Amino acid sequence: LSPYLGFNGSHQASMLAAPGSDLIRRGASAAPYPVYMLIAAIFALYALDKARKRKLKFFRGPLDYAVFLLPLIAALSIPGAWDTRGAVNLALLLACCAALYWLTSNLYSQDTAYLLLTALFAGAVLISIRNLAPVFQGTAATLEALGAYLSASFLCGLYLISVYQRLPARLALSGGCFLILLTALALRSWVTCLVLLLGTIFLLIGSPKESRRKMLGQVMIPAAIAAPTTAHAASTAVTPSWLWLCTGLFLVLTLQYTWHRMEQYTTYPQPTDEDNIYTPGQTYRRLRPWVTPAAALLLSLVVMIGAGAYINNALSQSPQSSITLEEGLLRSRDALRIMTSDWRTFITGTGGGGWNAVYHKYQSVYYQGEVPGAFWQAGVELGIPGIITLIAVWAFFLLLIRRTMFQPTQYRRTISPQTSAITTAALAIGCHSILGCGFSPAALPLSLFTLFGLGSGPGLSQNRVPE
Repeated sequence: LSPYLGFNGSHQASMLAAPGSDLIRRGASAAPYPVYMLIAAIFALYALDKARKRKLKFFRGPLDYAVFLLPLIAALSIPGAWDTRGAVNLALLLACCAALYWLTSNLYSQDTAYLLLTALFAGAVLISIRNLAPVFQGTAATLEALGAYLSASFLCGLYLISVYQRLPARLALSGGCFLILLTALALRSWVTCLVLLLGTIFLLIGSPKESRRKMLGQVMIPAAIAAPTTAHAASTAVTPSWLWLCTGLFLVLTLQYTWHRMEQYTTYPQPTDEDNIYTPGQTYRRLRPWVTPAAALLLSLVVMIGAGAYINNALSQSPQSSITLEEGLLRSRDALRIMTSDWRTFITGTGGGGWNAVYHKYQSVYYQGEVPGAFWQAGVELGIPGIITLIAVWAFFLLLIRRTMFQPTQYRRTISPQTSAITTAALAIGCHSILGCGFSPAALPLSLFTLFGLGSGPGLSQNRVPE
């Protein structure tokens, strides 16, 4: 459903889309009502099933209260809203976010988490393919939100590569990571690049020690090819750009296949529990000692050369986002001035869409309609209760993650790496939300609250993970 949630690329690309393009063409400002209806139907069916079994429970901790309080605050801001339709859309969006959070946290299991993360990653691959041409041509919309969504999905893809051991799945995941990283780097956003770098480091730290080297190799494979491909594709015509893309994808798949074969040669069999000997009649091949260090050195050199080419190309071109750090700070000050303009705005806010309706009265410099971040948008449109509740959602989520990470030793091996990946992906969206992403397009908050539900599932399900 993610292509229907606002990441529509350019208007020209939307006209060539498959059935359903009418919904996509309405852009990021239009609410995806069919998606809201689908979420509401699933939520109602599951809630009725839980009520029939007398197991219905909406609130299991402070995080549940904070999440369900957000749509209530948005609904209370509708009577005095500057834009009634925008206020209703925001209330519906936050209600669907709360429903997705409750569903994913209640349905949490290892297999469910793998399935939802794979779905999130597959949607990001489709979005990256649709936005490749608009991004390289400089006509893509919602750049900050697109960078946040692709960053979180890329980190989820790296974790899934370490989970799935079959070669076809790894090839598909590695190719998808390459396409996502290619589109993210083509945005030429320093925020997105910094989030990708720090998120990868945190993901490596949160993974088990014995698998960090393998995950580092999986990171270097798409990064080594995506950086030079982005640099060369951005400096040539459209047709050679697609040639660079196909060549880079072929190289990534070849490297992934080689890496998979090397893992088979360097993974030694363990003695069986019955006879404490290896399986008779089976031979095991080993790589020569110099092969792995040489491959790591060669891949590192390719990464360094590709990063240098990308940096030189990025410095020679202006970033696609026209918002500077100074202008972002001025917009944040304008948001604070709107919040404190009168007592009613301070308490109930201007309602959804209120920022676009009133910001021109308080702007310090001339700009057009960019929200200075989700937290300031919550303060302007939902009042001081909205921004406090949004901060509380993040605080309770991180506290619950901390409690989950320090479970007994027998649970850390399976739960901690997955929780670490989910938390890193959520923080990638959160960092972009601080610096320029609001509640639009709808795919971003819906994905974020889905990650909230997956991350809080082990901590809230005390029958699965004991204290």
